[in-house]
Amino acid sequence: MSRNNQTDNSTPQDETLAEVQEEVTEVTSDATEQPGVEGVEETQQDTELEKALAQVEEYKAALQRERADFVNYKKRVEREKSELSGNVTAKTLLNVLPIIDDFDRAIQATPEDVKNNGWMTGFSLIHKKFQDMLQNLGVEQINPLGQPFDPNFHDAIGSDDSDEYESGAVIEVLQKGYAMEGKCIRPAIVRVAN
Repeated sequence: MSRNNQTDNSTPQDETLAEVQEEVTEVTSDATEQPGVEGVEETQQDTELEKALAQVEEYKAALQRERADFVNYKKRVEREKSELSGNVTAKTLLNVLPIIDDFDRAIQATPEDVKNNGWMTGFSLIHKKFQDMLQNLGVEQINPLGQPFDPNFHDAIGSDDSDEYESGAVIEVLQKGYAMEGKCIRPAIVRVAN
């Protein structure tokens, strides 16, 4: 059969297909013959590489932020645990401090003839253990006698005239105050000079 017969028997779709195949063949042969095709592929690869590197940097920055957030979280949790522990200790001490006050008053009120008895020695040793416990916990007595009144560490229940102290100074301590790590646990109950 001749080529003309093949063309006559072909459908319009076959002709369109043949035209498309010829165009693809021409474009492919032109592309392989053109020296810039490799450059186009390299440019596309460079663009993809730049996108990938940008994405890596983005992920790296996100990871660094997450690490920093986690470190900050750990520090905050440790600080909160420390504060909670301090608060629990302070609340427990608030229940123990009246007992220590009673020991202080009992020792001050002990008559001289009884101070050398065996039971009084034991009583004094128990008092000393309480004092040592406070010291080990970092608790300090607030002794404001003669100092200016500070509402953060003192509770004033009255004022009196005084020739010995200037106005606003603490002239009498009625109950000892206590502080732990610079924070007042129980304020001292005082009287202040007019």
